[in-house]
Amino acid sequence: PCPVVPSHCITLCAANLLFSLYLNRHLRTKQGWSSSCPNSNKGDAGCTGSRGPQGLKGDKGECGKLGPKGDVGPSGSPGEKGHGGERGKRGPKGYAGPPGVQGAPGLKGHPGVHGKMGHPGKHGPSGLPGRKGEKGQKGDCKESDITAFSVGLQKRNSFPPPGSPVRFDKIFLNENEAYNVESGVFVASTGGIYSFSYHMSVSSKSLRGALFHNGKRILQMSSVRPVKQAAYNVCQVSGSIFIHLNEDDKVWLQILNASQNGLIADETTDSVFSGFLVFPD
Repeated sequence: PCPVVPSHCITLCAANLLFSLYLNRHLRTKQGWSSSCPNSNKGDAGCTGSRGPQGLKGDKGECGKLGPKGDVGPSGSPGEKGHGGERGKRGPKGYAGPPGVQGAPGLKGHPGVHGKMGHPGKHGPSGLPGRKGEKGQKGDCKESDITAFSVGLQKRNSFPPPGSPVRFDKIFLNENEAYNVESGVFVASTGGIYSFSYHMSVSSKSLRGALFHNGKRILQMSSVRPVKQAAYNVCQVSGSIFIHLNEDDKVWLQILNASQNGLIADETTDSVFSGFLVFPD
């Protein structure tokens, strides 16, 4: 390595070097003249001068050829254990493997907690009919006579007078003689629930009537004849009712006024009044 030289010394040395180079070149150019002199002789070599400063770095040389491969060196000692790397991403799910061999049954566990009651199940199918029970004892049933009637109006009694019961004198059924043909009144032979109905034919006029119970209207009927209707056209009026009667109660049909009395019966149509006992008391 070169010794460390102060900067002012480097400058001075550089100047001396340049001067020496110049002088040496000047003397060489004059050798031809001095050698021509017959009396000139070469002088003695001077003393070795001091070492000049380090020259400038030269240009980088060309790369040399690749040398032969060296021998493998000895194995080094193991290095220190490195830190664990970051966790990698989860890989895709692998294919399911074949079923393993069934293991031996485990030990019986403890009973679990009692669960809540479930919802009621669906209604099951009906079972087979049971055996027929034994015949019961005879009850205390009150015997009653059959009470039923069905009567019609004959042609000669068409347009009956208002204000009194209509006399239906055409007998279809009159069990226990509950209906009085002469008066046109039904008399209850026993108390109970009764059913009454009527089916009236109306012609020539309008009709207003009612079903009476012991003198009180309980069901009214009405039929209005259109102005342009022919006199011989017939229409129908019907009604029915359930009522409770006591023994000897009376029921009948009655026309309410003469101007609205088109009740008829002939060979082509009928007017019928019917009734019967449904449940006795």
